[in-house]
Amino acid sequence: MKKKIDSKENILSYLKDHVLKLKPINDRSYQYFFVLSDSGIGKTTLLLKLFLEAKRININADKVYFLPLSEWRNIDEIEIDENEKNILILDSMDENFDLHINDKSYPFNERLNHFLEKLKDLTKGFDRIVISSRSQFFRDYEVLKEFTKTLGDDSEYYYKTLVLCPFNKRQRNRYLRKKFKHKRIAYKKAKGIISKLKDNTLNRQLLISNIDLLFGVFESENYFEEANDFLLFKKILDSWKKLEIRKLKKIQYSISERERIHNQVDVFCKTLARKLFLTQDTGNLGYKFEEIDNLKELELIRTKRKILINRSFLILDRDNRYRFAHRSIFDFYLAQLAVEDEVFDNSYFHSYIEQKGNDFAKRMYVQGILWKISSTISELSASELGTDVQYTFSSEEIKNIVMI
Repeated sequence: MKKKIDSKENILSYLKDHVLKLKPINDRSYQYFFVLSDSGIGKTTLLLKLFLEAKRININADKVYFLPLSEWRNIDEIEIDENEKNILILDSMDENFDLHINDKSYPFNERLNHFLEKLKDLTKGFDRIVISSRSQFFRDYEVLKEFTKTLGDDSEYYYKTLVLCPFNKRQRNRYLRKKFKHKRIAYKKAKGIISKLKDNTLNRQLLISNIDLLFGVFESENYFEEANDFLLFKKILDSWKKLEIRKLKKIQYSISERERIHNQVDVFCKTLARKLFLTQDTGNLGYKFEEIDNLKELELIRTKRKILINRSFLILDRDNRYRFAHRSIFDFYLAQLAVEDEVFDNSYFHSYIEQKGNDFAKRMYVQGILWKISSTISELSASELGTDVQYTFSSEEIKNIVMI
């Protein structure tokens, strides 16, 4: 049942044929298509291209709907016309907070099965359904087999699992040549960074697609190899924020005000992450500025118009609610909050990172602590207050300690 496709162009063409045009596969009609990949490889981009392709080819008498899967409760509001083809594209099952409720009495596999059953009831009236998710949610393909049982009276319906793979070396080099065409020095820098990326680096594909934002990261005096993933991800977020800061120059903010706004983004994001985490059982995807707890206590900027937003990391939706553009960004700030707040760490975060699918949050937490220790020692040494400071434990021992 599992089919691996290592090219976005190939998988887009495949989905266009068998989803938009409803072509059978080996004389079978497949109703459900699961698009799986690791984080940062481009599932959302692929599904948006599929949706735009449906608009471009202007399929007559078709209705194609695109919906973030975190808004699955709205599916029943879609009116299905039995005289037309109805296609539903659901993005990012892994970003549905219903699956991340911090409740040990309700194991993850039970939550996933329960959610899939509800989803099946809501979607089985559509002709084709495309669902994207991170791969780790479906390591056990028995979950999908159970999902496709009893889809209805028509026994001819089947499902397809499509795995979107990372760039291979040839594809990566072709991407870099195209991205840095006529920019020889930048191309050389990008190749150098990729040569230093570890094979087990999380969100590796996301880093490669934003490689120009990482220039200089390994040469920085703050670079610490044991916190490699943390520093790479932090560098990208900082670069996105700096892009927004440049825009503030056009509206005549002083340098000190721009710096203050920049610094407040991290505080705001950690506050938002805490609020989303503690209220995840409500299904809320975001909050308005005035709905977030402790705003006055944290002395945040008074007007929401000065909170930096960027579609790459922090979004302000049409209902004026702030939310994160990607679950990995939520996990990053949640991990930073846990490093700084021992009560939150012990009461909530430790059990969260032990749950299936939260590997990224766990790594950001461990590496964030290692980087903080390294930075503190460097600062003490630079101020001549810590010239005799030494590591009490090795890095591996520190990793074990923080996970107790």
